[in-house]
Amino acid sequence: MRSTFLASFLFALCAAPTAVAQTPATEPAAVAATTVQTQGMYRSQAQPAWLPGSRQPLATGPTHYLYLRFYPDGRVISVSSTGTPEQIAGWFDHTHDGVSQGRYRIEGDRLHFSTRSGAGSVDYDGRIDADTLQLNSHSHINGRDNTHTLRFVAMPEQP
Repeated sequence: MRSTFLASFLFALCAAPTAVAQTPATEPAAVAATTVQTQGMYRSQAQPAWLPGSRQPLATGPTHYLYLRFYPDGRVISVSSTGTPEQIAGWFDHTHDGVSQGRYRIEGDRLHFSTRSGAGSVDYDGRIDADTLQLNSHSHINGRDNTHTLRFVAMPEQP
C-alpha cells in the first residue's frame, strides 16, 4: 500500500507542469511543459544495415528504422525493424519479448533513458522538439555512437 501511494505521488509530481507563464489577468495562463507523446510511436530516418562487429555499414541490404514508444508511467521501449509502423503496430508494446525496455526522464526539453535487452543496453540523451526527438545514443552492445532524428507517428488502426 505504501509503495503504491509513493509511486502514485511520484508519478503525479513528475507529471505536473514544469512552468506556468505569468500573464495579465485578461489572458489565460499558458502551461509550458515539454513531454513525449504516448499515443503512438517515434520512427527514425532510415538506417543502413550493419554486419555484427563491423565498423562500416553495408553498401546494400535492408533498411532499418529505430522505433521508440513511450508510456505515461515512465516506461520506454525500443526496437530496430525493417517494418513500417502499420506492420509493427500489432506487436510493438511493452509485453512483447523482442523489445528493449527502460525508463525515461525529462528535464526541461531534455530526454534521458536507457533501454535493455538480452543483448545489452543502449543509452539515449537528447532534445524534445514538438513531434520530433533529436537523440544521441551509445550502444554498450557494439560500442557504436549514433545520432537519431525520430518523428512521431500516431498508432495505426488495427483490423
